[in-house]
Amino acid sequence: MTPSIEKTDHPLPQLELPNWLPGPVAEEAQRIYDDIRQYDRKRYPRPFTASEQINVLLRLASDQRMKKVWNELRKKKRKRPPEFLHPFKLDVLADEIPQDMALRVFFGFAWDLATCGIELKTLKQLQPFIKMASRLRRDAQSLRSLGLDEFASDLEAKAIVCERMGGPELDSTFPLIVKRARSDQAVRAFILRLSGLCREWWFGEALTGTVATTASVALSKKISADQVRNMVRSETRGLITP
Repeated sequence: MTPSIEKTDHPLPQLELPNWLPGPVAEEAQRIYDDIRQYDRKRYPRPFTASEQINVLLRLASDQRMKKVWNELRKKKRKRPPEFLHPFKLDVLADEIPQDMALRVFFGFAWDLATCGIELKTLKQLQPFIKMASRLRRDAQSLRSLGLDEFASDLEAKAIVCERMGGPELDSTFPLIVKRARSDQAVRAFILRLSGLCREWWFGEALTGTVATTASVALSKKISADQVRNMVRSETRGLITP
């Protein structure tokens, strides 16, 4: 993705939040908006300008379709005492309501994934890093056997760098590996990552309909639950084992 050129003399869009937006989401939207305005884009460049990032933020915060998302995440079962249909799995602070944090985390990650320029990779692209890391570790062991610990430590540090570049995606809970490259990389990356977070970290299920609605709003695309379901099934399930 080619980074956009920021026009510093162009006024940034104002943050206007609808009354129906849940309180935790409104707080997160305000935090993100303030961060965008203060962000050092020269030192830490992102593939979107501040105006573009705010426009994504405004869509996620004000598009009427997101009402369905927040209602789904706050839905309760028909039982006594009532329990959330999709309870948040992460630990929260003592004074934090888990489902409030769920809304805030979901919203923040949806915005971030839509604006960070996340990339998909194939196994073929990762293999050189994995092979180099293995080779460096073997050489490091040989150096240690000769008493050259300082040189061995240097190679091990380089091996760690290679493992980080080729390793995190090899975790089956981190769905950024695909079987083959396609043109719709931004859409696929957003959907695979958000679905994976919902399933593995937040709710224990992929929430395909919720992810489809959020992706449609964040990316200004028409995306159905069936598309999300098929994409997740075909690209990530069973592809990689830790």
